[in-house]
Amino acid sequence: MYLRAEFSDVEATAAAVQMMSGTGVDKRDIEVFSARPVAFERGILDRSSRMSLLAVVSAIVVGSGSTALMFYTQLDYPLVTGGMPLNSGWATGVITFELTMLGAILGTVGVFLWESGLLRKNRSPAPAIRDDVLTLQVRCDPERAERLVRLLADSGAIQSTRVEDAS
Repeated sequence: MYLRAEFSDVEATAAAVQMMSGTGVDKRDIEVFSARPVAFERGILDRSSRMSLLAVVSAIVVGSGSTALMFYTQLDYPLVTGGMPLNSGWATGVITFELTMLGAILGTVGVFLWESGLLRKNRSPAPAIRDDVLTLQVRCDPERAERLVRLLADSGAIQSTRVEDAS
């Protein structure tokens, strides 16, 4: 189940996020929706990301794989051209570089799609966004819902509603 609360300002929303995090709600279960960009202070809704690590790993894997493929292709089908060596770093360097960058780009796009939730089947339902409020949505168990509704009201929520999970 999901709880949605509407707030009129960023400070009240940040206070609600901090209070919920203090009660044991995981920050991955908290989402904030707004019609305008919202910048929280550092530490309010920070989530760890593995994007840089996976971009480097995918670049190394794709670059190494492409270099190995070129090396073994040149050995498997030896074509001596003008006395040049079969394996030349200069000839394969450009292709290695381009495919390494392609690996980094594909890894970054893949991690972005996964971390944003676009590839997940059980995504949370998005609320209707109004211009004048910030909507905070939290996934919780039905047993904890009453406590979190009181907590949201104490932190300055204008309105709180329960949304049943569609899955």
